[in-house]
Amino acid sequence: MDQGPKSAEGARSARVAGAILVVLLASVSLALAFGGTAAAIGVSELNIVVFGQGVVKLSPPSEGVEECSGTCKELAYPDGTGVTLTAVPSGEWTFNGWGPCDEKPAPTKCVIFTTEFETKTAEASFVNPPPALPTITFPAENQQIASTGSPVKVEVAFEDGDSTVAKYECDLDAAGPPQPCTSPWVLPSVAVGAHTAYVFALDAEGNGTEVPAARHFSVVVPSTGGGGGTVEPIPGPLPLPTPPPVKLHAHWKVAGRSTTVKKLLLEQIPAGAKVRVGCSGAGCPFKSKKAKVSKGRADLTGLFGKAELHPGDLIKLRIEAGTATQLIEIKIRAGKTPKIFRR
Repeated sequence: MDQGPKSAEGARSARVAGAILVVLLASVSLALAFGGTAAAIGVSELNIVVFGQGVVKLSPPSEGVEECSGTCKELAYPDGTGVTLTAVPSGEWTFNGWGPCDEKPAPTKCVIFTTEFETKTAEASFVNPPPALPTITFPAENQQIASTGSPVKVEVAFEDGDSTVAKYECDLDAAGPPQPCTSPWVLPSVAVGAHTAYVFALDAEGNGTEVPAARHFSVVVPSTGGGGGTVEPIPGPLPLPTPPPVKLHAHWKVAGRSTTVKKLLLEQIPAGAKVRVGCSGAGCPFKSKKAKVSKGRADLTGLFGKAELHPGDLIKLRIEAGTATQLIEIKIRAGKTPKIFRR
């Protein structure tokens, strides 16, 4: 019985199978040597971080995960997969931008290509429109409060029907920084003279409008005497103690820990005023610059170019008009629109 050829063929098959087994075992050993597993071969990981309120939809899904809110870690994909991410804001929130993407086919879409032995991270940022300004109901605009000459107690009353308001901050005469307050905001000792009360409305994230609600009033000693600190409306406006606050228009692109200035404009700058812009922090493109003022406006957008500001960076806008000075501070935050203070 001739078994020679079959035996030779069987031997060759055994050698081939053994070689394949050796290669597989070598691959497993290599993966284990680098802290991986056999199952990890050819699989990449993707992390997704969501700032604000919204979701990121994944196409294709990862092991049944179709969307992400907050932080999703170690989403597994085969190497070389093109994962399309779509940002969907919640409620009144709006999408504000992506972090690094391999492709951006649309403003709300980001494509990430997975790579073997590399974990990639995608960041999506959502922002909430700031709450509406409150209405100051007392004092009336340019109201005069009678006094015998001593400081008087003034209660600033305001109201707001905006459900997104989480807290208020108040400031008298831009002496700053603004302090937490409720209505009525009690000022126990207001000196004779002209004053301005400012009220900021903030949401739960600390976002608010760039310009607060303002009310001008004065504490006066009536020529007829008396008063004793009582509150009386006296006709006729008085000169304001300082020029009205300049208007600030700001628009930002926030992508994770990176913030880019898209628009930074000052309006209603008093005639003859000087504007100086300061910037401190790791992402600042300069330390101090003098801004050009034309017809009451100063466009500061170009000073920052494409600079990516970092959390903790601080922009200071100083407006000097004679003896009156207005100071606006803008603090850069991670994943949120910058917070603006008037000093």
